[in-house]
Amino acid sequence: MTVSKHELAISHLASSEPHDRLKALRFIKNSVIGNRTKKDLYIQLGAVPRLVGFLNAGAGDNDMQVNVQAAIVLGSFAYGNEENVSVLVEAKAIPPLLDCLSIHREPMGSETSIKNMKLLEAAARALKAVLSSSKAPKDDVFMDQHLTDLVALLDVSSFVAHGADETSCVRIAELAASILARCCDTADQQLQIAATGAIPLLIRLIGCGFAKAQEAALDALASLGRQNTELGKLIANTKVNGDMSTTAIMLKLVRDKCPSMRLMAATCLTNLYRANVLPETSADVTLVVLPTLVKLLKEGGTVQERAPLVLADLVKESETAQRAAFDADAIPRLAEILNHVNEDEVGMLDMSGHTDKLKENMLVAIAAMSLMNMDCRTQAINAKVLPHVVAGLSHKSPSVRLAACKCARSLSRSVKEVRTSLVDAGVTLPLLKLLSDDSPSMQAEACGALCNIVLDFSPMKQTVIDNGGIEYFVNFTRSTDPHIRLNSVWALKNLLYRATMASKIAVMRQLTYPRLRELLDDQEPLVQEQAVTMFSNLVHSGEAVRVLQFRGVARKIVWRVSFGSENILDVEEAFKGFGEQQLLDMLESKFSLVSVSTSWKTIETALSALANILCGAERHKQIIMNRPKLLNALLSFMDHDRAVVRCATIWCVINLTWRDDDESSAAVAERVRHLREMGFEEKLKLMVSDPELDVRDRVRTAASHFHAHPERIGPA
Repeated sequence: MTVSKHELAISHLASSEPHDRLKALRFIKNSVIGNRTKKDLYIQLGAVPRLVGFLNAGAGDNDMQVNVQAAIVLGSFAYGNEENVSVLVEAKAIPPLLDCLSIHREPMGSETSIKNMKLLEAAARALKAVLSSSKAPKDDVFMDQHLTDLVALLDVSSFVAHGADETSCVRIAELAASILARCCDTADQQLQIAATGAIPLLIRLIGCGFAKAQEAALDALASLGRQNTELGKLIANTKVNGDMSTTAIMLKLVRDKCPSMRLMAATCLTNLYRANVLPETSADVTLVVLPTLVKLLKEGGTVQERAPLVLADLVKESETAQRAAFDADAIPRLAEILNHVNEDEVGMLDMSGHTDKLKENMLVAIAAMSLMNMDCRTQAINAKVLPHVVAGLSHKSPSVRLAACKCARSLSRSVKEVRTSLVDAGVTLPLLKLLSDDSPSMQAEACGALCNIVLDFSPMKQTVIDNGGIEYFVNFTRSTDPHIRLNSVWALKNLLYRATMASKIAVMRQLTYPRLRELLDDQEPLVQEQAVTMFSNLVHSGEAVRVLQFRGVARKIVWRVSFGSENILDVEEAFKGFGEQQLLDMLESKFSLVSVSTSWKTIETALSALANILCGAERHKQIIMNRPKLLNALLSFMDHDRAVVRCATIWCVINLTWRDDDESSAAVAERVRHLREMGFEEKLKLMVSDPELDVRDRVRTAASHFHAHPERIGPA
């Protein structure tokens, strides 16, 4: 039987002669570097356990070169693909590679020091390749002395002082910094790395003058400062070489001629900006970093791939930054790149999923920029982004689909775009299809996007209902994932907003009143809040809603008009579904001042629901009048520190004292008398000078109802 040269090389790894083992390792190394097919072949032939075995066995001087070659080959395997990394992880390759880093403790200047440096570099390079994968666990890095050994490799000056070659030391420090950048997944990991003294050494490294090492140090600092205010402050307040501030040198490097350097500096500054540790230079970050990132979109490769994500982080939840992105024409630039990305492109980078990643990141950036800014949404529509969003919703890559969902959600926040452009683009059915996706994140995001689409003004509302949207939303209310549960309740709430009685019955037939009662007491306060709003929409006929403005925040408060029989039917249906006592008990629980979980937003929404109930028949008003706890809650909310709560409370008072056409004057007078005795009129007199105009207007209306029924003095 003929044995291939590759099988022969594997067999020589078991030789008792170091020379034969070394020769076989060099042959394998030369075969696999840059050759994915050969990597797969040697992995199938069982090379990985043998290589790990060499490292586990330790080494005398004679076997040092064997270990160097073994580490190089393991690193080459890791650069193959995610499956190869999984094989290395299963073979427990990470611990012995980390053990190799401990040889830095041996005295420099000895005969073996050059070999030690080669092993250090080979092991560090392999670790960087392995730990770059999401398949690789990071726990081993934080065990024993491994983290201390890794951080020690950053101290270039210490190695050079003991006779080591500076260029080799800088290369090893670069690899160590890259490894640390990939081990900051949690706040605990960030703090452990900082506790070993990594931050001052990394900051020293960004001033070393070696570009690749500077980039790696910036990468590590960006990872350490990401969403970590404590470490962000430490990074921002540490000086480089004792005089220049870290942020100053980063702002300088943002203007570097090398695109990857500019990207790393921009990433680090963005993370510090997001951590809110740059109060004095935050304006500089927006003015300098944002245009830099927009220009980097024109670069190729990984720089173009990563720049949109940094841009998304920079503008996230910041209207000011989103406005700056609009002024910089960031969205048209992103759209232009999307237009030129061809699904059938084949190239070296595309083999590693570059095209898909590019699409994903571009859509994520557009979603972030258009989340809070109407101009950005209009800019995105005009830049012909929607076809890419719709195509992305059905893309083969889950990450692209998720990014497209985020984009659809951001764009649908605008009434105008929901009514026109999104309809024309056909975004609804692909989103509905994603509700059955296997990924909870995808389901939550698709559900969130549909929340905006099912509002009453949207022509897509009926499409959602006709294609089983209610059933999906109802099923999601039982999800253990709080995001899915919240978005599903939000979607049902929007379905009920200004809905017809037929639509309300259709929703409640599937949701059921007992389930709504459970959602009203959900463990998540945000779910509770949306459930209360859902109930408010349920008891509202939808014929008149007035939008009031308080400090720039729109709130929907019921406008009291004569609704006739329609609102009576809505209220009666709710009383019937819940049970009269259960419904009122629920409202009282939301008004309870001792309820820790009840936020002012929930109180405001519950007040709106009560105001809707009070738009019903005389019987409904009398039921409320017979609940002292509800009336006392109303009285106390007239002093609430939130204007929206005070205003919603006054609407309830207005509706309680309003006379409908079919209502007797005596019944209204009796309600006014009772409320006057409780002190409502006196409170209204104190509120005529309320700081909010809308509250003052409502107070005048309520006071006029009391004036229409003056207090009687003496016997009739």
